[in-house]
Amino acid sequence: GPTGLDGRIAPYTVLDVGGRYRHAGTGLSLGVTAKSALDNVYISNRLPNGVFTSGFRQVFATLAWSSGD
Repeated sequence: GPTGLDGRIAPYTVLDVGGRYRHAGTGLSLGVTAKSALDNVYISNRLPNGVFTSGFRQVFATLAWSSGD
């Protein structure tokens, strides 16, 4: 329907990617993760409180250090 509260929800594709690199000499690690890399917005839920959308791209970066154990 026009409100989005009934009817079929269209299929969607989600792509999450990530990578990590560790430099052995310093113990530093760098990681990057992209959630919903395709940035395709879709209806993830609609009941009981209305239409909820998902699929917005999120990018996370991490930096860590370990003593080399």
